[in-house]
Parts: sequence; C-alpha cells; structure tokens
Amino acid sequence: MNTKNFQTYVALSTKDWSAETFVRTLEEIVASAKEYENDYVEIHQVLEMVVTEVEVEYVIILNHTRNLDDLGKYLK
Repeated sequence: MNTKNFQTYVALSTKDWSAETFVRTLEEIVASAKEYENDYVEIHQVLEMVVTEVEVEYVIILNHTRNLDDLGKYLK
C-alpha cells in the first residue's frame, strides 16, 4: 500500500464552551480536514495557547494518512 502521512494544524478560539460542545467542534474539525473520501484523520494533540478571562485559544494538530492507491472521492 502506497501511503502519505502528514500533519496539519487548526487554530481555534473559544468563549465559555462546555466540554460537550468542544468535543463536537473537534469532531467537525476532523471531518472537515479530510480532502479525499478515504483519508484517515486523527487528533494528535490539542495545545492550549492563550487563556484570558473571556476566551481560550487552542492549536489542534492533526495527523493525516492518505492511501495514494485508493484516494476515493475528492471532497473539497
């Protein structure tokens, strides 16, 4: 199998979110990071960068694995 592995990141700012909302947002980030139907994307790390009284800023690092022999449908 011919695969390509790479990482990307997403910056996220939140204002007083519950844990449930944060998890749903992370799930949406993973789903939207897929470029091809058969891409596998997982969260590598969530880094809390800035915390203020009103918001928290995160950097979410994503691991991507792409099967170059079977990309599937282009999603973007």
